[in-house]
Amino acid sequence: AEKAKKEGKDVVAAGTTAASVGRLVSSLSSSSCSNVNTFSLALLHGTKLLPPSKLGAIKILRDNPRNESNVVCNKKKAEVTVKFSVVPPQDYGSDGDDANASLVEAVVVDAMELETPPSSVEACTSKDVRIEEGMDYQRYMQNAAAEAAKAAAEVATTASKSKPVDASTNAATDGSDEMVVTAFEVSGSIDYTKLIEKFGSKPLTPYLLRRLENVTVKRGTVPRLHRFLRREIFFSHRDIEKICELLEGWYGVAPPPEDVDEEEGRPGQQEQQQEQQQPTTPCPIYLYTGRGPSSAAMHLGHLVPFLFTAWLQKAFQCPLVIQMTDDEKFIFKGEYAGERAGDGTGAEPNRTGDDLDRFANLTTENAKDIVACEFLEDKTFLFSDLDYVGRMYPNIVRIWKAVTVNQVNGIFGFDGGSNIGKIAFPAVQAAPSFGSSFPNVLGGGGGGG
Repeated sequence: AEKAKKEGKDVVAAGTTAASVGRLVSSLSSSSCSNVNTFSLALLHGTKLLPPSKLGAIKILRDNPRNESNVVCNKKKAEVTVKFSVVPPQDYGSDGDDANASLVEAVVVDAMELETPPSSVEACTSKDVRIEEGMDYQRYMQNAAAEAAKAAAEVATTASKSKPVDASTNAATDGSDEMVVTAFEVSGSIDYTKLIEKFGSKPLTPYLLRRLENVTVKRGTVPRLHRFLRREIFFSHRDIEKICELLEGWYGVAPPPEDVDEEEGRPGQQEQQQEQQQPTTPCPIYLYTGRGPSSAAMHLGHLVPFLFTAWLQKAFQCPLVIQMTDDEKFIFKGEYAGERAGDGTGAEPNRTGDDLDRFANLTTENAKDIVACEFLEDKTFLFSDLDYVGRMYPNIVRIWKAVTVNQVNGIFGFDGGSNIGKIAFPAVQAAPSFGSSFPNVLGGGGGGG
């Protein structure tokens, strides 16, 4: 937007304006910013929202760049985080606010207050490109796509004339609908049967769900099976039958019969609970999940496994360990510049020249989102690798000894250009799978897993 202004171009298309526009004026002087006007803010308002004049002032939070507003750049992208709070008009100008050097004053220019939002508001809230350079690029991409489609149609027409094609084989030879499911991409027509075969899992059958219900719902730990199971959002598994077998032995109950009518034994159906003698020994299993902190806040997709794990913990009444792999994220995404390292002089003589502390801080921020999923407080252990890895180190060494570099490279696709941390890290992530990695938490002792 600033570039367009300097070139004398309108930021928005002709005839459209933001409902209200304010400019944030920094009260700080910075050698890196020659222009005191850091950026402009467009505030859209209608009948249900307050006009900007009622906001008072906006305080940009940036005293601590690690927790508050910051800019993080790497070779592929730049992540800008702006955290702010709105100060009511009656509170603005108090001694506390005047003394805050990070206060950013909002000079707001109100548009006409209308009973209904003007048509310009719809233009501002749309996803349409409104900068001239963007429109030119959009037209270029549309023309290029049209030319490519035209060329493809001409090739297809020529091919059909020169060689007849059996229509029954079109679907088999057309690769445009081919299923692609990787850690980075999901596309094509998804065949869930083939997907189960490809990843070596097993389908979650109605009988297995009844068996799972028998050791959870009928024991009174949870009211019903999780909706992810009832709605078949989770459709395959590995070793759930082994978990059911362990819990059946722990509770002293027999698995349900397999020859039950599907309607009669449908999972989630409430039945009269029978009195069972509660186990006197600790639950024979524990759960393990984790999170690699790469951003200050988690989105809904990140929460899916944690929501289900919280249900599993309540259903099984078992311990849970949550690994925060701040070390992994630094190894894969962190930055290091030797020229920024400390030389014993300056304000930070011992600076490391890397951003490892940033990922350690993200662990704290993400942990706040994770604990909100309502895990059992007395049965949950959340830890940072940077803090706890020493306790797991004996098991990590055992895993290193048992796995070759070729095996790791074959699984994860590492090559000679990968740093040694990437090759070594899978052992760190596997170590929590052994109860002996948590001698104090699980009482597993210090021996091998």
